Amino acid sequence: NMGEGIIGTVARDGEGFFSEKMIHRDGTDPVNPIVCIPLKIKEHVIGVIAFYSFFIQKSAFSNIDYELFNLLAGHAATAIFSSRLYTQSERKLTTIQSFLELLKEKPGR
Repeated sequence: NMGEGIIGTVARDGEGFFSEKMIHRDGTDPVNPIVCIPLKIKEHVIGVIAFYSFFIQKSAFSNIDYELFNLLAGHAATAIFSSRLYTQSERKLTTIQSFLELLKEKPGR
């Protein structure tokens, strides 16, 4: 739910979350993610990406990690938004084509 837990808070506030502790593959906490990044189109949050573990080679977050996660989230949000727009336009096109077919079937008009 919006505003509940880490993911809900990130969705509500539109701000990323980075845990202070790193959890690796063997010690995954299934409830609390270690990184949550909002998926935003302009300032509107359309979802959240949550990471629960990393490989053992990763011992700490850097500024590059933060930028990489935000870049990934931006691309994912754009892809999701574009997919929604495409689906909406396909539905409208199908409706218009159906109306045109009905008009063609009416004799004398």
